[in-house]
Amino acid sequence: MNAHESTHTSDVRRRPPRLLGRRAVGAAVVAVVTAFALTSCSGSGEAGPTTAAAIEPSPTVNTPAATPHATPIPTATATIATSGAPKRPAGMNANTAEGARKTALYFIQLYPYVMRTGDVKEWDRLSVAKKCDFCSKTRRDALSIKKKHYKFVGGALEAKVVQTYDRDTLYDAYRLDVRFSEKASAIRDRAGNDVTSSDANEVVLGVEVMRAGKAWKILEIGTEDGQ
Repeated sequence: MNAHESTHTSDVRRRPPRLLGRRAVGAAVVAVVTAFALTSCSGSGEAGPTTAAAIEPSPTVNTPAATPHATPIPTATATIATSGAPKRPAGMNANTAEGARKTALYFIQLYPYVMRTGDVKEWDRLSVAKKCDFCSKTRRDALSIKKKHYKFVGGALEAKVVQTYDRDTLYDAYRLDVRFSEKASAIRDRAGNDVTSSDANEVVLGVEVMRAGKAWKILEIGTEDGQ
């Protein structure tokens, strides 16, 4: 669940960001969740979230009756849920491109923790309410998993900022291109069967980080519309 940040502050490129013009999916980060509707195996008739389809490569999805995923899920990652949330990096709130990058990578590190615990307090603090579809979908899924006593296993993440674009003056925001690498992961029901699962994956996605007061918040994570 480590995130390795680009240390260069001079790599800002002058290409206009397409803020709020993205399809909100988190392919590598949320591939396992994008294919999953909790109602399919809850047996309780409760409404569960159904998220958008993941971009290619698609996750491998098992039916509720399927046996556990054949790809071994490293047991070491399962202990992350009880080890507490990632620590905020120093300088994360700096009003600079570097501060925006640190905020984006910290937010990404929160994802496996949120999915395992259903603790969305820090997630909510860093999300732009009613703007970030990715943030809202992840929140709903994490709370549903917790409510139904399912488990999110695996999914260790690495993230690296590969491109920073010029600061957008309209939104006071930066667009970042981030390479996500995620280990195999699964959501398992109380009996230990996979509700859905995903193989290891890697993809570059856009992350939009907006200045809000004295801090940065996540405006959206996803792909360009039409791609």
